[in-house]
Amino acid sequence: MADALRESIRDKLESRKDYSLRDVQVLDLFFKKPVSTISDIAEKADCSFPTARKVIEKFEGSGLLIETTGMRRNKRFLFKPYVDLFK
Repeated sequence: MADALRESIRDKLESRKDYSLRDVQVLDLFFKKPVSTISDIAEKADCSFPTARKVIEKFEGSGLLIETTGMRRNKRFLFKPYVDLFK
């Protein structure tokens, strides 16, 4: 099920005009750790904080991620479609 979800999301990402290879890299990181911060993603993806934030904002706008803290800083993002597989 997780593999089918991964492929489905990848297909949707690849069809977007603003698609980048970084999107798939960040997606794979959320499959490994479904709750993460921008700093975590930037570190693990070996990219800048602004780059990680841009991808996370794209995912959040697509409904893939939900911000869970309600804070302005140190936000945590939940990879909802993946977590929903286990409900």
